[in-house]
Amino acid sequence: MLSRNRVLIGSLSIMTMLFLIGPGFSRAASDDFEVDREVSVSDGQDSFHAVSSSAGYKVNDRFDLMFSDGSLTLWYAQNATALSSPSWEFELQFERLVEFQDDGNGRFDAGDIIASSMDLTERSYSMTYSTVSLPMGGNETTITAVCDGGVLTLVFVITTSAAYADTVPISPGEVKLGIMIHGYEFVGENTKLGLEMSINVDPGSALAYEELDDSAQLNITKSTMGGFFRWTDTALVDGVVAPVNASLTADTLTLSYPRGESIVHDPVLGVRSVAPLSGPVAKVGIAGNVLMYFVGVAFATAAVLAAVATRRSKNH
Repeated sequence: MLSRNRVLIGSLSIMTMLFLIGPGFSRAASDDFEVDREVSVSDGQDSFHAVSSSAGYKVNDRFDLMFSDGSLTLWYAQNATALSSPSWEFELQFERLVEFQDDGNGRFDAGDIIASSMDLTERSYSMTYSTVSLPMGGNETTITAVCDGGVLTLVFVITTSAAYADTVPISPGEVKLGIMIHGYEFVGENTKLGLEMSINVDPGSALAYEELDDSAQLNITKSTMGGFFRWTDTALVDGVVAPVNASLTADTLTLSYPRGESIVHDPVLGVRSVAPLSGPVAKVGIAGNVLMYFVGVAFATAAVLAAVATRRSKNH
């Protein structure tokens, strides 16, 4: 999957400047407000490509978020003006929904019995796209992908300045990924539901698992830069807060939920940008978020060292 997407990425990188100003793209930047990023989006019938670039700073980096055929790719370029390949790349492929009889540990693993499953790689997705102004300035872009049959809906939220997406605080270097599972047809009794995703990173990038107080995340690191995929350890199942468990193998992450008619979960994807932050972050009151993108290469380097230490101390 990663090699297929890299062909697309290479051709798009050559056309970087045309991409940012070409027809069919919506510039989500404010003319009268100091924003942290500028966002442009190209959406097709079943795919989209979003670009977030630093807004006029001396360090002009960018990150791209692409979705097609159930495959989500995030990549980062430290120099947005260079016509070259990305600095690092991370791919998340939505593989299947798995109904399983839990062996008692709450997560999907080899000891569980599969009652039913739905192959998500064979599903097509329909896209909708909208942009609204944020109360304190800047814009919020929302892209919704609904698989055929409506069982899985993915909602991507990208902002040009720090904001709250629903109740989730996100920085301009982060993307909220709303996961909504609705109407899965369970066949067993007292079963759970797992969302299975395959993971791929580019050669040279390290992938490490980290547990936090109320969430967990995968850290992607390469040299002095990187990104992350973070998820909370709770979700709303039929409107009630319920636990989320995760299992990780070499290339597969499965998030497990209690069974229900409606499951809503809000992970976050993000990059550690070398571009400095501007004023709006403190005004929103989320500047203390340790997972916001860092200021300067020194902070990014510290993040790499922390991720390496975590990887050595945990066996996942």
